[in-house]
Amino acid sequence: SYVTGKTGSPLSRLYCLGVPPIFLAVPFFARATFRAEVVKGKVWVFEQRQGIGLGLNTSVNVRMTLLKVEGGGLFVYNPIAPTRECLELVREVEDELGERVECILLPTTTFEHKQFFRPFCKTFPRARVLVSPGQYSWPILQNLS
Repeated sequence: SYVTGKTGSPLSRLYCLGVPPIFLAVPFFARATFRAEVVKGKVWVFEQRQGIGLGLNTSVNVRMTLLKVEGGGLFVYNPIAPTRECLELVREVEDELGERVECILLPTTTFEHKQFFRPFCKTFPRARVLVSPGQYSWPILQNLS
């Protein structure tokens, strides 16, 4: 079953990319995060709603996966918006297992994950960061380190 952050307050869900919504991805300023444990003590998924604006009423969930690594540590696959609620849910898993996020991977060049990659990585400065070949930064070209 899915859980949300303990507070679930609108303030814990705020996130603004800081650039105009060129692709009209919604919601613009708040994203609820839902976490589910899919393999006991080993795999968790985190989901946030994302859609297209312009009154098209089109919405899908964007998913991040957190894996416990056999040799120790946690591995993040395809980060999502690092809202306070999202980070609280990740920290709960870290605290429960006594493990920390050690590696973050962006295996795709699609917008729905890449827009959050750099800010997500900044919240885990000790984690190893991996990106797919041919990756580019958005909205402007910049060093990803």
